[in-house]
Amino acid sequence: MTPRPATGSSGRVLVLALAMVAACTIASPACAACTELLWVESAKPEDAPRLSLSNCDVTAHFEGRGRTSRVILQLKEPAANVWRSALGPNGDLFGALLGADLAVTSRVGSIPAAPLLASYSARGAARHAWLWEASSSALRIDPVDPAAGTAGGRCPNDDAGTPVLWLKTLEAPPGSLIAPSPFRTRRPGSYDQLAPSCLAGWFLSDGAPAVVHPALGLAIVAPEAVDGTVFELRAHLAGYPKGTTVAGLVRITDPKLHPLGGRWTETEEKQCNGTAWRIPARPIGELVFNADGTFTLVKQPFESYYDYWGTYHYTPQSGALTMEISGGNSLPSARLAKGTVRISPAGELQMEGLLPADANSPQPICARRLRRE
Repeated sequence: MTPRPATGSSGRVLVLALAMVAACTIASPACAACTELLWVESAKPEDAPRLSLSNCDVTAHFEGRGRTSRVILQLKEPAANVWRSALGPNGDLFGALLGADLAVTSRVGSIPAAPLLASYSARGAARHAWLWEASSSALRIDPVDPAAGTAGGRCPNDDAGTPVLWLKTLEAPPGSLIAPSPFRTRRPGSYDQLAPSCLAGWFLSDGAPAVVHPALGLAIVAPEAVDGTVFELRAHLAGYPKGTTVAGLVRITDPKLHPLGGRWTETEEKQCNGTAWRIPARPIGELVFNADGTFTLVKQPFESYYDYWGTYHYTPQSGALTMEISGGNSLPSARLAKGTVRISPAGELQMEGLLPADANSPQPICARRLRRE
């Protein structure tokens, strides 16, 4: 489906109108429960260990106001313990940290790439570096405004595809950090990263239960945000007519109210006439339950392809699950399935009952185990 522009009341707004089949790509943070934010690596080959951090590993807040306000990422356990161990006096990366040989590599466009220094030894070099505060297990940076530089010819124009934040409504829990990584697309399956300097400023729709860093686009959802609330995150675009913005919808999703929510991958299966669990020959590569009551399923994930999609109804008290297919690229003859599910204390999902694709199979599968990604 071709992206089409829509006009808003406060200037020209670009959004993406796509069917469920094009709902998720690798570039989109909506694809996963956790989005990798950054890596930390040493310039020296002998310092091989690498640290990583996702938005699920941190709580965030801003200090100050304006485009260069400080960003603070407070690490949660167990990530905090991993970082303390690696960067502490007996850690593999302690020497590299003291020698200023570590660097933060951004995994999303809204996270600044910069050297990593120990906060107690940074002195005058601290302003444009990430500082590690071991005592509080926190990272902080006073970022450079990306719009202060020149984008040159890297920014798209009207003929270079549609700018996008993500391809479907992003589901974000209360208190979470949203780290957009904008891209542009000419057609489904074609995605090119946008340089941070192509985005002149970030803002939220009126009444949004969140705050946003105006230069980086990092958004923090209020801890008290109400489940089901929908708002927009927007950015002005360089290279387009004045007033043009790119927008992405965010839906507040309380995980306690949507226990099936997220992306699941099949690990084991059991035939209807068997008793032993086995590794599937063709496991479900991605089963996504969205908070709005829709689902998508694909055996072999590839860009925006899905085998089929539809709606589901789940009753937590009994575990009853009904799935009804509404469309797809590889449709089974049966469009309705009923069964039960339960989530183990370890977080494993066990499904009892037929999926629609199994209804006419010569060896149908009546039970599946899946893990959350």
